[in-house]
Amino acid sequence: RNELEGSIPERIYEITNLETLRLEQNLLDSSISARVGDLTNLEILSLGDNELKGEVPNTLLRLTNLKSLLVQGGNSLSGKILVDLINLRSLEYVDISRNEFSGSIPRAISLMTRLRH
Repeated sequence: RNELEGSIPERIYEITNLETLRLEQNLLDSSISARVGDLTNLEILSLGDNELKGEVPNTLLRLTNLKSLLVQGGNSLSGKILVDLINLRSLEYVDISRNEFSGSIPRAISLMTRLRH
């Protein structure tokens, strides 16, 4: 555990060859920037156990190499679960638990054949 506070530094989104971004267990309390979609080589996005809020940006759908999406626990992410996550064909692991998402889990999740957890 670190004690990083505030928002995710904007300069991170300039590291376009970044494959793993693990900032879990900090005190980040902003929203997830739409610039997350600039990290097109990202395979692991782990932001769990922070204090993030707001909706997950649609630009996340640009991360076609994403294998793990972890935003669980301690966050207050809201809005509907992105139905279009099914288009992220590499996605194997998703944990969005203990947030404030609304609606139901899309039925299309059954089409995500690589999803393991």
